Amino acid sequence: MAQGEYLAFVDADDRITEDFMETVTMHTDVDIIRFGYIGERPNGEQTKHFPREREGRYTASDIRKELFPYLIQSESAAYYCPSLWCHVFKKELFVANMVRDCVIKIGEDGACVMPCVYHADSYVCVHKCLYVYNYNDTSATKGGKAFPWDGPQLIANHLAARIDMSELDFRQQLDRKVAHELFLVVVSQFHRDETYRSLRKEIIRELNAPEYKEALKKARFKGSLKAKCMRFFLRHRMISIVYMYSRCRLLRG
Repeated sequence: MAQGEYLAFVDADDRITEDFMETVTMHTDVDIIRFGYIGERPNGEQTKHFPREREGRYTASDIRKELFPYLIQSESAAYYCPSLWCHVFKKELFVANMVRDCVIKIGEDGACVMPCVYHADSYVCVHKCLYVYNYNDTSATKGGKAFPWDGPQLIANHLAARIDMSELDFRQQLDRKVAHELFLVVVSQFHRDETYRSLRKEIIRELNAPEYKEALKKARFKGSLKAKCMRFFLRHRMISIVYMYSRCRLLRG
């Protein structure tokens, strides 16, 4: 329904800074504008988060050289910022790459952002914090709900349809992303009010799905012990360790 040339996204419990529009309109000759954000706690405490990308303008060649190596997920488990609200997109670019034919409940932002960056011909990164993100413990990713099992595969299907997997190491990057997303889904299952035995049985059944077994087999990480352990625990069905990890996270709040 948007009528403008560019799209910006603001979640209902967040806000933009006073200089958001002034700063953004200085760069409306590129496909994507990237900026930082301020994380705000319920007590009012704020922390600034600046982009990891270098500040300045990027050509299509720059995007390929500097962003593609970690666009989906690198060997060190680094990945491009998946949040819609850290970007402003040219509308025609976003509409061409948005998720249309399925409902992705967790991770839908990245499923749109990554193909947009892949297809962008121009890009600018501004090292200013133009967005205020409210840390909400009841949000979908922090509210103690179990994530859907089909989420990692739906995201993978969309990325594979919008990004040429024969380029660079994108196929390997996608395997790593599926493994990472799958770990988050497994951890979230222990929020359910069911016995450990029943949850373990379901988790093993879902991990045996051919697409997930293949991703866990092929995903390779270097330089990230956490990512290596994550893959190892899932591949070898060490569900009790994942359960203990989920309990520790819950205790930490």
